[in-house]
Amino acid sequence: MRTLPPRFTHRIFLVCVLALAAFLFFVGAEWGIPSRAVLERVKPVEEPLTAFAARLAAERSEPGAEGWIAFNVACRAEEAAAREKGVADEILRLRAARSFLLASESFEESLVLAALSGLDPARGRIDPGVYQYGGAHLYTVASALKLASVLGYVRLVPDVRYYLERPDEMGCLYTMGRYVAALAGILAVLATFQLGAACGGGMAGAAAALLVALSPLVVAHAHMMRSHLFALPWALWALFWMVRLKEAPSVRKALWAGACGGLAAGSVLYHAALLLPLAAAHLLGGGGAGEKAKRFAISLGSALVVFALANPCLVLSPETLVHEWRDHGADFAGRSVFGFDGGGAVRLFAGVLPQALGPVGFFLALAGILALAWRPDQWILTAAFLPALAGLLFRRGHTPEDFAYARFGLLVIPIGAVWAGIWVARRVQEWRMLLGMAAGALFVIQIPMCLAYVWNFREAAGPRSTAANAARVLAQEIPAGALVAFDALPHPADTPAFDLWRFDVRFAPGALPAGDIDYWVVSETCPAAWRQTIEASFAPWKEIRKTPPFYVLLPFRDRFAMANRDFVIYRRK
Repeated sequence: MRTLPPRFTHRIFLVCVLALAAFLFFVGAEWGIPSRAVLERVKPVEEPLTAFAARLAAERSEPGAEGWIAFNVACRAEEAAAREKGVADEILRLRAARSFLLASESFEESLVLAALSGLDPARGRIDPGVYQYGGAHLYTVASALKLASVLGYVRLVPDVRYYLERPDEMGCLYTMGRYVAALAGILAVLATFQLGAACGGGMAGAAAALLVALSPLVVAHAHMMRSHLFALPWALWALFWMVRLKEAPSVRKALWAGACGGLAAGSVLYHAALLLPLAAAHLLGGGGAGEKAKRFAISLGSALVVFALANPCLVLSPETLVHEWRDHGADFAGRSVFGFDGGGAVRLFAGVLPQALGPVGFFLALAGILALAWRPDQWILTAAFLPALAGLLFRRGHTPEDFAYARFGLLVIPIGAVWAGIWVARRVQEWRMLLGMAAGALFVIQIPMCLAYVWNFREAAGPRSTAANAARVLAQEIPAGALVAFDALPHPADTPAFDLWRFDVRFAPGALPAGDIDYWVVSETCPAAWRQTIEASFAPWKEIRKTPPFYVLLPFRDRFAMANRDFVIYRRK
């Protein structure tokens, strides 16, 4: 009986992995978005819908002529004043109600749609006004929304009142933007296969692609409209062309390496660090010093051209970048995000990375890193891996922040997977039993773990979500006029949706509020110290928790998207 050629077998395996990735990435894309059900929870019962929408539309929460920079400064001043008071006044109630109808439970997604709302190419308005999400990502999402509107899947209306009255239509915009992220995730799996095959053969590429498809961090980001996963395939294709450039230098490969790197940096600015492996590829490649310098100039030029095309407004008005960089840099410095912390390093390697790669993927990647990262033939990947790891290692903060910032080191996942794939391909005969046990663990532990993420997104998209259950308790079991405190400002990313005019609302984003509080509503991200203070005077009354499916063998908690988060409602003892 004839056997299939290995190359053909690897490609069949890749098709199966891509199908698995499509299932994991697309199912549950509708989680935590505005909907008619949310509107029914937020709107006061006695107020007509049109009057309620008009009242919310009058409270502007997007930038106007002043632009994003001045608007962000003004918003932060208002939020600081609100934190200090700890009491929900009328402006805050209106703004919070708007957020429930216009924002999703993934906090930063609303920034993308708010930035896109000001675009109008026909009138020459092409500046989104933000730098955190690069133009390559923003313009792609804008194009996808425009195509979907032409096909009738979404409606693009300039009047915000339309979406306040029909939040389901706003939810469709989020879903379409998440489809872009899911497609980018599939391309990242494909690019990982190509990079792994270029570095270690078809078996290495196939194993690496499977590990990326089964990475909980990748699965989580495939369900969020953010630029980090969108940039990943371009960064991987840049590394692919750099590897090929080192093996057989040519102008064509130099152009492709630079162009893909430019698109990656044009999606997320921190991918400018790809200049380091790009320089390594040219230095390690063949030819004289003059030829290397010429090819490097070609790569750098193509990267700059592509970056400029993806972000024309940053090139034409760099003061936007400078002002926003200073604004966010000061914010980061104020929160002590940057800096080395020994405890944070322990949490990174003992908690964040094992959950980001999955337990099986982490141990295989660790074996591959220890065996291969120091080898000269892997220096291009090492030059890309170290800055991405440093971006995680030199951030400090509380445990939730460690997981939230994992997105900045997303490139660590596929590079670690590639090294794991190479290590597996080279040891498959020698350590057959051990690798067989790893494959069994992959099916018993890691695949159910990823399926649990998908199940959780599906739960968060339906009427049985924890936010919906908590909202029902607030509406049906807590009397009107009660003094209810929350552990954060009312927002879909932090609290359940509820009628903000039904209760005397307090919140504690900066310090625990004083006063004769009747109930506390606390999410799973509430600091432990606050919980202890609350529990001194309050007893748990209602616990709204997700219940993972039966096939999840390890304790499950979504630490990356924070979908379907748990809530505990305390009542005074």
